Amino acid sequence: MRNLTIARADITTALAAHALTESLRQAKASGESAVRSRVASEALYDARLTDPLRARDKATLVDPALAAAILQDAVEIPPSTTSQPALPSQLGPFNTGYIAFDNGVPVGGSMSLTLYQDGGYAFSGSFHDSGFPSYKLEADWVIVSQSGKAFTFSHSGETYGTVDSGSRDFTFSDVGTNDEIKNAWSDLCAAYTWRWTAYCNWDVQAAIDDLINALKVAGTVIAAVIAVVALF
Repeated sequence: MRNLTIARADITTALAAHALTESLRQAKASGESAVRSRVASEALYDARLTDPLRARDKATLVDPALAAAILQDAVEIPPSTTSQPALPSQLGPFNTGYIAFDNGVPVGGSMSLTLYQDGGYAFSGSFHDSGFPSYKLEADWVIVSQSGKAFTFSHSGETYGTVDSGSRDFTFSDVGTNDEIKNAWSDLCAAYTWRWTAYCNWDVQAAIDDLINALKVAGTVIAAVIAVVALF
């Protein structure tokens, strides 16, 4: 019986050590999209039918290939003084789809971001821990306007595994307004690039820097960084 008690103690110690090792494991997942906004596409389509030369000039800013195609048709379509379409009241929601972390970390989830013409925003996410240890999480999203204004959104929390008391789920919803978004609305509608990243057990500032640097490496011009939802 004494040997059995020792064996159980050894097993408990081993499990605790394993949980500690797993809980210190770093992991991340990321995704990116560089697109011409929906309103830009609609505006160019409408302008192409009524004023191809104006459409060409607008298209050059977001898609040179489209500009060339519009110019090719320009002589066939008479110009018009038709007014420009109104800007949309929102961009998004943009969704990550299911997020699975690298390094075998047993946490998964998703995030979403929506921006509004009046400066409003909605940044949300939900993650679930299906493993033995607990994990500290950080969710980050940045969307960059045509001129290079980078709007960042960040939220951190924790999921609790089998060894700890607490919820296995980390859910957040950040809703608010920011005048910088409102003032840059036409710039955002012209074209944007966004990138999201989710981290387990990562240094907060390093995570933000990693996100911005990844966009720069991909060729995105960053002229200014505006922290809409910050951790500090």
